[in-house]
Amino acid sequence: HDSISRTRDLRLIQTGAFLLAMANFLIIVFGMLRRYRMIEEDSQRWRAMARHDPLTGIANRKAFEEAASAQLMRARVDAQPGALLMLDLDGFKGINDRFGHSAGDAILRAVATRLEAAARATDVVARLGGDEFAILCPLLHGTDDVGQLCERLVDSVLGISRHDIPGCPLGVSIGVALYPEDGYDPAHLQMLADRAMYAAKRAGGNRWQIA
Repeated sequence: HDSISRTRDLRLIQTGAFLLAMANFLIIVFGMLRRYRMIEEDSQRWRAMARHDPLTGIANRKAFEEAASAQLMRARVDAQPGALLMLDLDGFKGINDRFGHSAGDAILRAVATRLEAAARATDVVARLGGDEFAILCPLLHGTDDVGQLCERLVDSVLGISRHDIPGCPLGVSIGVALYPEDGYDPAHLQMLADRAMYAAKRAGGNRWQIA
């Protein structure tokens, strides 16, 4: 009887020790999973921040170049048309010089919001730096469609409130490169669009020009 009792007690002790060890193991596993999720969430947040302009919230240069590279690669395979637009604000330096960088930052945020609203849902709108923006427009083809979009973009910038910057003009010059006409290389398209944009600026600004 004593032997049976001691055996039963030993089994209870072994079972308790096993359950305690299992509980500790599960605590460690769930703790590691929780830490992994936190690290992954932080990583995703940092990746998102690395691809968005901190001032305006839209895509930055890195995100735009990645999107352009991927989209143009698919477009080349499927022989799809499209356009790459480079935009530069007219009169922005005068606003910064006269009213300070806080006013300039407010204008940049307003421009980003307006450009996203005027662009199509499939377009990628990005701020490349300073007062320079870019838009990738998949499946946009024909001078009529390009012209309609560019006119809408110009009007959107012209429609920004001048209440806080009285006496300062604000506009936008747009250069356009088309694919497949100008090829599918992102750097080449951006260079052509940039040249066309400066040609539009030299012609007086507040206009668009196709490379």
